Amino acid sequence: MVDKIIVKGKRAVGVEYFPKRKPDERKQAFAKHIVANAAVPNVIKMLPEKQKKVLEKIFGGMEIAQSHYSLYLGFSKPLKEIGNKCFATMIWPPDIKTPADIGKSLKWPFTKRRMSITDYSQLDSGMTIPGKSVAIISGTDILEDWEKLSKDDYKKRKEQVTEELIERLEKLIPRVKEYIEWKNFATPSTIKHFTLNPNGTSYGYAQLPSQSTSKRPGNKSPIKGLWFASAWVFPGGGFTPSMTSGYNCALKILKEMNLSLIHI
Repeated sequence: MVDKIIVKGKRAVGVEYFPKRKPDERKQAFAKHIVANAAVPNVIKMLPEKQKKVLEKIFGGMEIAQSHYSLYLGFSKPLKEIGNKCFATMIWPPDIKTPADIGKSLKWPFTKRRMSITDYSQLDSGMTIPGKSVAIISGTDILEDWEKLSKDDYKKRKEQVTEELIERLEKLIPRVKEYIEWKNFATPSTIKHFTLNPNGTSYGYAQLPSQSTSKRPGNKSPIKGLWFASAWVFPGGGFTPSMTSGYNCALKILKEMNLSLIHI
C-alpha cells in the first residue's frame, strides 16, 4: 500500500509503502518518474503539504462521478445460442424522458431503473472456455445507499437486487435462468473497497460540460516527476479511455527520456 509520495526540492522522487497486513514494515522506492495510476484525490493526500496545496487549488473543486453496480453472470452455454443477438443492450424505462429524469431514477427500485447488458459471447473474447459464456448487467448507483446498511442488510440487499435483475433479464431472454451457473453482485462499496476510489466510482471526475475532456487533468502533473495515468485524467472514464491514458503517459515519459516505444 503506497501512502506517501516523496518530494525533494520541487520534484517527486519516490514513494513510501508497506504491506497492508504489516503497516509498520515501511519501505521506500525511488525513480526518476513516478506514475500514479490511482484516484487523483488520493494522490493529493499522499503529497507533502506544499505540493498538496498546489494540486488542491487546481483539482479540489472538481465533481466526482457517480458509481455503478455490476452483476456478473456465468452461463453453461453462450447467450447467443439461447436467443440473445446483441453485444450490448440498453434498457431505458419509459418514465425517463429527459436527462434530468436520469438523476431522479437513481432512487427508483432496481426493477425500474435503466440498465445495460453486455454479452461477451457475441465476441471471440477468450473470457470463457468453449461452450460457456459470461455477461454483465450494470447501471449507475449511489455509494451512500449501500454504506448506510448493516452487514446483514447489505447481504440481503445484494441478494434481492441480484434476483430482481435476473428476472428482468429473463423477460428479455426467455429461459435464461436455466443456464446461470455463477453470479456475483458488486456494489459501489465493492468498488471503493477494492480500488480505493472516492465515491466508489470507476469513472474518475464527472464528465460534465464544465469538466469536459479538455479540462480534465493531463498525464503530466504540476509536480515535476509525477505523472497521472487513470480514468481520472484525460481522456476520461471507461475501459478504452483509461488504457489510452496509460499508453499516452508512457509515450510522454519516453519522449522526455529521449526514448521511443518499439512495437513488436
